[in-house]
Amino acid sequence: MIAQDDYRLSHRGDELAASYVKDFTERLPGRYWHEVEQPLLAGLLGEALRRDLGEVRHLDVASGTGRVLAYLQPKAAGSTAIDISEEMLAHAKLAAPEASFVVGDASVMEFAEPFDLITAFRFFLNAGPELRSAVLARIRANLADDGLLVANVHAQPYSSLGIWRTLKASSGRRSDSTLSIAAFRQLLESHGFEVVADRTYGYLPLTRKVGPGFLSTAFCAVDRLLNRLLPARNPFACYWLVAARPAARPAA
Repeated sequence: MIAQDDYRLSHRGDELAASYVKDFTERLPGRYWHEVEQPLLAGLLGEALRRDLGEVRHLDVASGTGRVLAYLQPKAAGSTAIDISEEMLAHAKLAAPEASFVVGDASVMEFAEPFDLITAFRFFLNAGPELRSAVLARIRANLADDGLLVANVHAQPYSSLGIWRTLKASSGRRSDSTLSIAAFRQLLESHGFEVVADRTYGYLPLTRKVGPGFLSTAFCAVDRLLNRLLPARNPFACYWLVAARPAARPAA
């Protein structure tokens, strides 16, 4: 098993990149992204951005194969993607050819001009504590003072997905991590961010074993219904989508 701190190594390679593409083009995660997550992201940006999206310079951190990038790049004034994996970015270039691409380590990234919007999806949970902290520090350094960070946690501990992962780990089987809202909020605040908008969502464990068709359609329909009926901030939801802004500096 590869440790969390080796995220830079675990997310490289042609095979993994091809698997990610398949997940988001031929399996349930892709349908879920389009039918559930994209509308939630659009709503969050509408609530938290201080300017029109068409005026925003956007950076997608740990962009992977580019699903978030492909969604935002046509809407933003300009989009840049950074990822440690050249193989992942090769697919992202096909998904968003008008974007700019940097193969590099986000924990040491440095750009000439700050960005108005930085996104980081499925990164902070996968990365170990030191890498989380290092990347968040670089995000803050490359974000405009009135800019916005939008990120997600994709497995809360008390959700159905989190409980399943905990049970797997307790039985000695390989299992992915969980991360609570409180822990991630504390991490954000410790790096000078304040949460300005957020929502939880997702009550059914998302699986890549389901392909397109009736099951995917039914899964997304049930999940959208639960998201409407249940509280917008719920520790039993699988996922947390958060928008955070650099905290105001105290007056001298």
